[in-house]
Amino acid sequence: MPKPDFAKEFNEQPLRSIGSIATAVGAIIAAIGIFLASSNLQNTQRAVEAATVYNIQKDARTLLAGLDPDVRNYLYETNDNQQHSSQLLQKADQQLTVILQFYSSVYNQHREGIFPDVHWNSFRDEICSFISLPRVKEFWQTKVAPGNYDSQFKDFGNHCINPKTASPTGE
Repeated sequence: MPKPDFAKEFNEQPLRSIGSIATAVGAIIAAIGIFLASSNLQNTQRAVEAATVYNIQKDARTLLAGLDPDVRNYLYETNDNQQHSSQLLQKADQQLTVILQFYSSVYNQHREGIFPDVHWNSFRDEICSFISLPRVKEFWQTKVAPGNYDSQFKDFGNHCINPKTASPTGE
């Protein structure tokens, strides 16, 4: 019968212990790394969200500030009996199309969760105020409602014009 090698067995025991300790330390370091990565992702998500909101608000201000002065007067005046040139009406249609396409894009971003509720609520009110202007409302009813816009965006705009209608999903 062979003699047990006590020296070999004596040396293997500490090596197993050291291996177990190294594995545990590695697992702890990995867990800390995952936690830090998760935290960084959350911070990055908040930064992207803030940049998105800022850019959307900036673009909206730029679009509205860039309205042709005659178009702005046409949209915001209340004298419905005044005659307007076909050139002004065409220019108004073009600029309203651009603005409402932008609003449609923002609406879609909100619906997809990119534009968060906390910021959407005030922006929604601004969009509804604009859509509710008499001349914009007329444009909406003649060009947007029957047009190729997303049906949920149309429902949203229709609700802005007539709040008694059912509110679109998620509003």
